[in-house]
Amino acid sequence: YSGGTTLNGGTVSFGSNSDANLGATSGGLTFNGGQISYSDGLVLNRAVAINANAALTNAITVNGVLSGSSSLSQSGSDVATFANTGNTFTGTVNSGYAMTFASLGDSANPYNFGNGSASFTWTGGAKTFALRPFNFSTTGNGQIRNNGSGALVIQQNLGITGTAGARTLFLGGTNTTST
Repeated sequence: YSGGTTLNGGTVSFGSNSDANLGATSGGLTFNGGQISYSDGLVLNRAVAINANAALTNAITVNGVLSGSSSLSQSGSDVATFANTGNTFTGTVNSGYAMTFASLGDSANPYNFGNGSASFTWTGGAKTFALRPFNFSTTGNGQIRNNGSGALVIQQNLGITGTAGARTLFLGGTNTTST
């Protein structure tokens, strides 16, 4: 069909990993709530707007611009990659496993790491997160990796909550800390 897809809640499921399952790529994908459920390896070459809570499952790569200011959640044990360097998303991120960003807007909305070995990988240019807190609420290990072309600066405290016990925070790349 022509046009894009708008979700107003519920779940849209499809088995084949075809971007065409969501309409014309020029029409984009808008979340006003809801989730998409798909096979591993879905590649979206369309803009994705998060206007209300959105959920993703399995491995996905979004090559279009990610925008909006609501909540984006990822579940499963696969990587969600947001490859566009023009992403402006400023909402809360709830990472269930691994998420990779080429760009991400700065805001006071947190980046929350879920249970297990949740990770945040940066692949863009130099970036300072002056407002966005990064929170670990996990019984496993958390990772922040800078695989980008410049410095990645997080100016907010790293929050670690949850049950008592040993945890590991891995910081990839060259690191500078201050107190």
